[in-house]
Amino acid sequence: MRKSGIILLLCANIIWAQTNNETVKAWPLNKMVHGNALVSQFDLESGKSITDLRLHYITLGKPKRNASNNIENAVMLLHATINDASFFLDPSIADVLFKKDAPLDLERFYIIIPDGIGAGHSTKPSDGLYGQFPAYGYLDQIRAQKEVLDKLGVDHLKLILGTSMGGMQTWLWGEQYPDSADNLVPIVSTPAPVSGRNFIWRKVIMQSIQDDNGWSQGNYGQKQAPNQWKNTAGPLNAIMLGTAKMLQGKASTQKAALDEYNKLVKTMNNFDASDLFFVFNSSYDYNPTPSLSKIKAQLLTINFADDLLNPPEFIHLPPATNIRGVMLEGGYGHMALAHPELWVDTLTTFLADKKGWAYLKKNPPAT
Repeated sequence: MRKSGIILLLCANIIWAQTNNETVKAWPLNKMVHGNALVSQFDLESGKSITDLRLHYITLGKPKRNASNNIENAVMLLHATINDASFFLDPSIADVLFKKDAPLDLERFYIIIPDGIGAGHSTKPSDGLYGQFPAYGYLDQIRAQKEVLDKLGVDHLKLILGTSMGGMQTWLWGEQYPDSADNLVPIVSTPAPVSGRNFIWRKVIMQSIQDDNGWSQGNYGQKQAPNQWKNTAGPLNAIMLGTAKMLQGKASTQKAALDEYNKLVKTMNNFDASDLFFVFNSSYDYNPTPSLSKIKAQLLTINFADDLLNPPEFIHLPPATNIRGVMLEGGYGHMALAHPELWVDTLTTFLADKKGWAYLKKNPPAT
């Protein structure tokens, strides 16, 4: 049975544990390579810096070089907020995207999946600084991703595809590095500053952490880690990221609803309060609206009609010939990002006439 989207998103670190187990041979885990880009001093947009920043990444497939010895088949995938690079390794996602003749066929493309600052095995607040970790933003994140590409010797990408936070960062990549990629696909995101329900969702979770008796202004150790915030964050994520139908199906009686509430609280046991606080806060500098005209790449943005975080009536795209949007029916709310079977056909249609993807016209992936 397929995992529900919310559980898949919240339990990425379980997959993480599997990826580090040498006995695991399941595809695509047997195709991946782990690496780290190390930056002795990473200067943040705020003027502060992170010392000895570790930027972890996963690669799948092999790089192919052109006559000028440049890597020509690189694709970068960017993960969502409550997530890390391992999200894309779940078979329910990998089987749709990476199999033979799929849009990101591992025999054809060199896939790069960075862990953002504060996620996965990259440097994060819970490494020791906790609440004293310097605040970082999305502009810092994309510069960190650029560090990963530089280490791998990649100076151009055929595609950047990102989900949710990763989709927002995809918009910024098109502006900050307009010559860096041929194609951009932000999924469940909008090219406007965070506001409305999206902002309030983030604020409620951040405030629940700060109001937790164990927070102590961020001065806590792992043994005294705050826990009360989980009573808010877990259930609220389910309400905001999914749909009423998804929750009602699991909570159709008061007893079932209470059981589901307790399960949702427990999903947050895999997260540290400071890691979550800083990653939710990091959207503060996201505002691609003034610079959308700088985007040169072909861009397709995919959204869903039942997404509470990005309501369709508030998504406004610029009248640019290289930018177009598709609004799909959905069924999973924001968590459609974890259901590529809903959007792979749209992605396929977009890529099929692009250089390097002609095979998609002959062999459309089965969904």
